[in-house]
Amino acid sequence: MPINAIPIFPPTVILKPDDSLLDTLKLMLSKQINHAPICDGDGVFIGLICTNAILRALIPASAKAEGGLSDLKFVGDGIRLLSSHLRDLDRLKVVEFANNDLPVLHEDSPILEATLKLAESAAPLPVVGKDGKLLGVISRRALLAYLLAQQGN
Repeated sequence: MPINAIPIFPPTVILKPDDSLLDTLKLMLSKQINHAPICDGDGVFIGLICTNAILRALIPASAKAEGGLSDLKFVGDGIRLLSSHLRDLDRLKVVEFANNDLPVLHEDSPILEATLKLAESAAPLPVVGKDGKLLGVISRRALLAYLLAQQGN
């Protein structure tokens, strides 16, 4: 049975590739969401942005580099540094921080495939049509609720 039997939720927001990372953060906080899809002008899915990616954008480059600093206690609370980096998010585009390497489900993907991909993903997964346009997202919770309902429990 394909996943189109499971409720596929329309995304709360859909971002454009050139949306600023700061505006995206404000929108995600106001909507109380941790993930948001990015689509081009035709509605074709490009990637997913998450609050973790935005947090990583705030961390100094010296701590993110391979072999870089692993302990930042010497900086103190770092609020000035983080505030400075937060302001810089306005110049960064959301597409630069998008996860475009995550699995994508197709509207006719089998439920077992969706189960496997969702089990391996930290985020809800996009569901796209044959044309690559975003139809919605499917979460682990929606899949599990559907499976439980099929058991009559």
